[in-house]
This record gives sequence, C-alpha cells and structure tokens, in this order.
Amino acid sequence: MRVRVSEEVKKEVNDLFEKAFSNEKNSSKLIKKARKIAKHVNYRIPAKFRDRFCHKCNSILRGKTRLSKGKISVECSECKQRTRKKFRTS
Repeated sequence: MRVRVSEEVKKEVNDLFEKAFSNEKNSSKLIKKARKIAKHVNYRIPAKFRDRFCHKCNSILRGKTRLSKGKISVECSECKQRTRKKFRTS
C-alpha cells in the first residue's frame, strides 16, 4: 500500500533541487538534503532532477559524456562514478 505524499513535501523537495541547480556553491548540500527528505517520506524524485546529479557524491553531473549503442554514459567530474542510461533515436 502506498502512502500519499503531501503537496508541501513535494514542493519543498522540488524547491531544493531548483536552488541546487541554480546555485553552484552549495549544490551538493542542497541535493543531499532534498534526497534525504524524499527518502524519508518515500517520494520518488522527478526524472527532470534525477538524471542531473551524481547519486554517489550528490554533485551536479559534469564531465565526460559518451554515446554508444543506444546508451549515454556520463562520468562524474568529482568522484569518477559512471552513470549509464538508455536513449532512443527517432
């Protein structure tokens, strides 16, 4: 059974991610806080934010990007963690 997450929590998590991606200085702290809140209330982070940060070190993803065989691979510039994701060409 899934519990409904309140609109206040959704708004708070989304606001924290917006601040993190607009403010480079404290981005990893804001992302870490937003992820902690989302995890505590069992709220799935929206896809528009989920793909933009490193899930290991909570920094904004910047680094080497590679495309091959229907997959995109991004390497974090901070911790060198690789993130792979499928993509479709149309």
